Amino acid sequence: MSGNDELQKRWPSVDVAYEFVMPSYQLLARRFEAAGRRLTSLLWIASGLTLAAPILAKAFTPDISFTSQLFIVGLLLFAVLVVLGLMGRIMGILTLSDPMVHYNTSLHESEWEFKKNAIYFAGLHFESEANATRRKGNLAILITLLLVAQILSFAFWIAG
Repeated sequence: MSGNDELQKRWPSVDVAYEFVMPSYQLLARRFEAAGRRLTSLLWIASGLTLAAPILAKAFTPDISFTSQLFIVGLLLFAVLVVLGLMGRIMGILTLSDPMVHYNTSLHESEWEFKKNAIYFAGLHFESEANATRRKGNLAILITLLLVAQILSFAFWIAG
C-alpha cells in the first residue's frame, strides 16, 4: 500500500470537505468587507457629528465658547477615533487562493492530494482572516465607545 493510499484511508472525507473550500473564501471576503464597512460607517457618523456639533451649538447658544474643555475633549476623541478607524481599515489582509500559485506548485499532485492541500491552506487563510476580522470588530467596538464619549462631551458642552 502506497503512502498516498494510507493517507486516503486516514482521511476519507477529503472530497466532501473540499466542497467547503470555495464557500469558505466567499464567507471570508464578505466578513472582511463588512468589518471594513462598519469602520467606514463609524468614521462617517463621527465626521458628521463633529461638523454638526459647532453649528448646532451656535444655534442653541450664540455666545458658546469654542475654547471649552468639553469641546476640545470632543475634538480630541474625534481625532483618536479617526486614527483608530483608519488603522482598522488598513490592518489585515485578505488572503485568497491564487490560481498562479496552484499552477506553479500544485499541478503535479494527484486530485486527492490537491484537494487535501487546498483544504489545509483554506483553513490557514480562514484562521488568519478570522483574526483580522475579529481585530476590526474589536476596533469598531472601541470606536463606538469613543463616539459615545464624544457625543456626551458635545452634549454637556452645549448644555453648558
